[in-house]
Amino acid sequence: MWTCRKCGEEVEDQFDSCWSCLAAHDPFSSRSLAQYRDVVKNLARPSNEQVESFVQHIAEAHSWYKHLPLLPPGVPFTFFVDPSAGLARILSADGSVQYEERSENDEKYRSLWMTTERYRSQFGYLAGYRGPTAPASAGTQHADAFAKGPLFGLDGNSFRIPVEIAEAGVVELTGIIHPLAARAWIWREMARKQLVRSRSWPPETGGEETLQAALLLGQQDGPDADEKLAALLLPEKRRLERTMSEAIHRMLDLAYGN
Repeated sequence: MWTCRKCGEEVEDQFDSCWSCLAAHDPFSSRSLAQYRDVVKNLARPSNEQVESFVQHIAEAHSWYKHLPLLPPGVPFTFFVDPSAGLARILSADGSVQYEERSENDEKYRSLWMTTERYRSQFGYLAGYRGPTAPASAGTQHADAFAKGPLFGLDGNSFRIPVEIAEAGVVELTGIIHPLAARAWIWREMARKQLVRSRSWPPETGGEETLQAALLLGQQDGPDADEKLAALLLPEKRRLERTMSEAIHRMLDLAYGN
């Protein structure tokens, strides 16, 4: 039997959703804010330098210019403190998550791969989650285990982060965060596929004027067009970086009780 966390009903093990409210069964339990703070207090708070390094790391962790929309609305990212940050996470056949330290002897399967020691030196225990599929931070992680929200690891077990932490650390990002978003062919494809319909550019960084200028540059070829696009998109990229930094600091203040 398992207990539905949404309505409290007892459900037999052969069912993967609650018969009463239809909520899906989540094998990972959540931790309250107080319980989470008890865990976090044993971890050094990431420094301002580590926060800014993590922002830059997330910006280039994947080819976001291909996997995130370039125009709002973007995709929510959640930042949190994770005792298992920097470890490889592997989903076992029984559904549990195993944590393994990364060393120089491990296979380096991606350009931004790094050892656990180097990760924690650069970013502390910061972690990032891109909903609703897999985490944004580097690591071997199974999408199914994380589909219902970010997990943090503790003593070999996995738990959901508190709702308060998730709400404090969330920010919406677009593909503009990645440097390669400033390529003319990308904006040419957007125009061809009519991906700008019913979309608008954030008014804080130029609004409709910036969007039309980017689409116009997309009709040109060569490095000159890319350089002009980079300059045009830079204010929005910087705005997104600021929102990430603000979300991380907001989350840290709550997690560490500041």
